[in-house]
Amino acid sequence: MSKEVRVEVMIGSESDRKKIQGCLDILSELGIPWALTIISWHRHSEQLDYYVTELIDSGVKFIIAAAGMAADLPGFLAAKIKGRGILVIGVALSSANFPDAMDALLNIVRIPPGVPLVCAGIDEAGAKNAALFVAEACTTLKCQFGPDERSLFLFYQKMKNEKPISTRCECGGGAESSAVDESSEAIIVRAPIAGLFYTAPGPDKEPFVKVGDHIE
Repeated sequence: MSKEVRVEVMIGSESDRKKIQGCLDILSELGIPWALTIISWHRHSEQLDYYVTELIDSGVKFIIAAAGMAADLPGFLAAKIKGRGILVIGVALSSANFPDAMDALLNIVRIPPGVPLVCAGIDEAGAKNAALFVAEACTTLKCQFGPDERSLFLFYQKMKNEKPISTRCECGGGAESSAVDESSEAIIVRAPIAGLFYTAPGPDKEPFVKVGDHIE
């Protein structure tokens, strides 16, 4: 497996490191070579422009850019690197002034046409999914530096086993809570109106109930 850096993880501030640590952990566990760079588009625009030029010829295939507030870093990178064989994945980060990260999220997802940019989500969850997106792409494209299908499957199984299975579903809007059949790992939400049923896929279960069907 190549030891060259294939994934560049970029954040604008040292204070953001904790939020993207899960991303780094997943990349490491799956054996995907990565590097972390702390650089701000607003405070280091000239240095960033030069650094991106270096990245284009470095062999990096993925850039995970996490940013909060105005969150210009992912969009700038996507615009600068498009057509160079490098996929840019954005992660919106919350901040003290904007704890829901909505400002950062909208700035990433409202990228104009012609600038391909993936948004993996918000904060820790988004950072982890960004790493998993890279892993999935590596597996799909049969990259030499990423995990094979079996390794990735076993990793997902490990993640699943680390989380307890919920035993009850809380419902709103007049819907009744329903116990979960732990053997099927399916959550069934029963609403008082026929046709509003949804069943998550589980062993020997249909993946969903069509609108209009009625279940006793």
